[in-house]
Amino acid sequence: TLVPILIWCTCTILPCESSPAVQTLEEMTIQHVLIVIAMEAEAKPFVEHLDLLKDDNFFPSHVPFHAFSGTHNGSRVTVVTNGKDHIYETGVDNCGTVPAAVVSFLALEKLKDV
Repeated sequence: TLVPILIWCTCTILPCESSPAVQTLEEMTIQHVLIVIAMEAEAKPFVEHLDLLKDDNFFPSHVPFHAFSGTHNGSRVTVVTNGKDHIYETGVDNCGTVPAAVVSFLALEKLKDV
C-alpha cells in the first residue's frame, strides 16, 4: 500500500565558488527532516529501520502525539505520529485531517528554532 506522508526539511545553502547567487541541489545540506505519519503501525518499520528513539519531551504531555528522533547520514530525522484515542478509550489511531494538522503544527513550532 501507498503511505502518504508529509516531509519538511531545513536546508543550509553552502557557498558556491562559481556563482554565489545560484545554488544547485548538490550544494545544499539537509539539516533536519520531519516526517508525519498518521498511524503508529505505518511508522514502526521506518522508525525501527533508522533506529530512531522515542522522544517523550517533544510534545506536551497532554497531547496524544508521539515523536521519534535520531540521525541518518548526518541529518537529524524526526518522525511524528498522531497517537491513539484515549478519550473514548478505543485505542484507535487518530487519523484524519484535524490530528494531522495539529501534530504538524506542533512539530513545526517545536523545530522552527532548531
